[in-house]
Amino acid sequence: MEIRELSISELEDAASLIRKVFLETEAKECQTKGVKFFLDSVKSDSFLPLIREENYLLYGLFSDEARLVGVLGARESYLALLFVDQDHIRRGLLQGKSIMEE
Repeated sequence: MEIRELSISELEDAASLIRKVFLETEAKECQTKGVKFFLDSVKSDSFLPLIREENYLLYGLFSDEARLVGVLGARESYLALLFVDQDHIRRGLLQGKSIMEE
């Protein structure tokens, strides 16, 4: 596994992973308007400006096959988002913890 800051060219993959994990997990607990709002916020054309405007640092967790399987977003001194692909979630909370320690 590799953890590193994401490049601009990797933001679309990050947004796709975030959308996928959100729909598989959190969306089930949200109202339709909330789901739409969240999905709109991570669309390609709005995600990059949001990252820049809010001064996010985005880190990715990459599998041994170099596939993006986790995303952490931090802003100032707090965690803003953490999404890990469901296929990798049971490989230990240490993956999410490892991203946060970077």
